[in-house]
Order: sequence, then C-alpha cells, then structure tokens
Amino acid sequence: FVLQNCVKEIKEMDIHEYQAKQLLSKFGVSIPPGEVVYQTHEAENIVTWLNEDKIVVKAQVHAGGRGKAGGIKVCKNDDEVIKTVDEMIGMKLITPQTSENGKIVRRVYLEKGYEIAKEFYLCITVDRETGGNTIISSRKGGVNIEEVAEKNPDEIHTMQIAPGSDLLTHHARTIVYNLGLKGQEAKQAQKNILAIYKAFVALDAALIEVNPFAVTKDGEVIVLDCKASFDDN
Repeated sequence: FVLQNCVKEIKEMDIHEYQAKQLLSKFGVSIPPGEVVYQTHEAENIVTWLNEDKIVVKAQVHAGGRGKAGGIKVCKNDDEVIKTVDEMIGMKLITPQTSENGKIVRRVYLEKGYEIAKEFYLCITVDRETGGNTIISSRKGGVNIEEVAEKNPDEIHTMQIAPGSDLLTHHARTIVYNLGLKGQEAKQAQKNILAIYKAFVALDAALIEVNPFAVTKDGEVIVLDCKASFDDN
C-alpha cells in the first residue's frame, strides 16, 4: 500500500491530535472549536466556553482506534461531559495500535460535536523514493484506510507532487472531484486541502493524515480528526 511505502523506515515523532489541529488552524484549516484538559475540574470552564449542545470527549494518546476502545465519547449535556472526562483521565486505553499494556490517558480534548453527512480520508506524506510528496484520498473516510486499500483498492486515489513543486488549484480540484464533492462543499474542501498542504510544507512534516475529513449536515467542511508526524531529526 502506497502509504506504507512512502513512510517506511522513517523514525517519526508524533504529536497529539489537539496539537496537530492547533497547528493546522494557523494556516486557515477549518477545525472544530475545542480545548485540551488535564484535570476534571478544568472541563467545567471549557463546557461553558464551548456552549454546545453536543461535545465530543477524546482521549489524547499516540494510537489509532480510540473510538472502538472507549477513547472517544459523544456527550449531550455538561454533566455527561464532566462525568466522561473524570472516567477517561487516568484510564488505560488498549487499541489495535498499542501493546497489551495499553496507554494511560493523561489528557483529553473537548470539542464541538457535529451531525455528519459525509466522511472522507485525506493524507499527505513524504515519498522517500522520489523526494516529492504524495497525496492520498478516498471517499471511504472514518474507517481503517488499510482495510479499504486491501478490499477496495479502486477507492484509493493518489497524486504525486514532484520535488520542489507546490500543490496548485487544479491539483486540489482533481482531489475534490475524486471525492465526489460539488458546489460550495467542493470550494470549501479545495480551500482546506490547499491550506493543509501549505501547513505540511511549512512545518516540514513527514505525514499529515485527516480521517475523517468531513462534510456536516449544515454543509460545512471540517477536519474532525488529524494525525501529524515529523522526521525525528
């Protein structure tokens, strides 16, 4: 699979989801409003600040598969948020990407919850063989991309950007077309993709993976989950 080929043998340094989103927001990428908390009492101020009908509580650990392991919870009122934060901080999270010892949750991220209409996959990574960058996209977002590549390889689209070249508007338009987006949704997605690529280059990242890259039922295009990795040197 192209993603594995592009990043193999790179010693990477990962950052947490909230850190990746904070970085992307500086480049104009659309992310949900949110804040990280380390202790339960801090959540009380955050829910007041967010003032949302639905808040998502997300464990901040370096591992995928958090949702199925209980590391992502959707809460519908402030009391539920406080209770969830209290239960999640200090818990041992075991996912397919951790050892049997799991990882202790020491911080959680509280962010606005959305009603989702569509979910996509988007990844930018360094291609060590060409020295350029590879953009991987799929209409099958919100799921394990390796499974999609294995079972439905035609659902995976790749674009090679030559060394020293930039991602141009027509490149972003092609990616959006492959995702099946039209109208205002396509324009928003295109703007976000160009901004994500700008962040990737400016931050000298090894990988930025957005899954899902989502369209809400209100027609808003937003980065719901994000992973960023950097070459360790």
